[in-house]
Amino acid sequence: AVTLSKTISRIQSAAGAAMNTATITFGTNNVNINDASVTANDNCKNSWTITTEGTTSFTPNADYCQVGSSKKPATSITFTTTLPSGAAVGSIEAKFGGFSGTAGTVSLKVGNTSVGSGSLDATNDVTVLSTTTAAGNAVTVSITGISKGVKCYYIKVGYKTAE
Repeated sequence: AVTLSKTISRIQSAAGAAMNTATITFGTNNVNINDASVTANDNCKNSWTITTEGTTSFTPNADYCQVGSSKKPATSITFTTTLPSGAAVGSIEAKFGGFSGTAGTVSLKVGNTSVGSGSLDATNDVTVLSTTTAAGNAVTVSITGISKGVKCYYIKVGYKTAE
């Protein structure tokens, strides 16, 4: 069974659009990434598809899911969701971690527009933030060029919808 936190953030703006923060959190008490393809909802009921290539190693922990290992590395992990029609993405935040020797590139996209990128760190957890905004409701967070495993903590997407 998949359990998500029930916090929904909505802030009314002067323009009449509500700001939503959709959060998908990974770990044994949240969304467990335990297969090459997992589908789960975030706290705003947006459906996410998590696709992993190159590994059969999935290790859940309390506050993250480890995908891949030194002996069974993942080559890529892709997280995708489609927000409500007419959504305008204002921010994306994604937290991932590594351990000794881990490497990889994180990219944040809205539709075909890149809104931010970062690199996994061999020893420290990293939070990758979007640097620009984009219109569109298709969000993709991908990790490519992975060596070893990746700790997946959470993804947060801030977006406005017309009221």
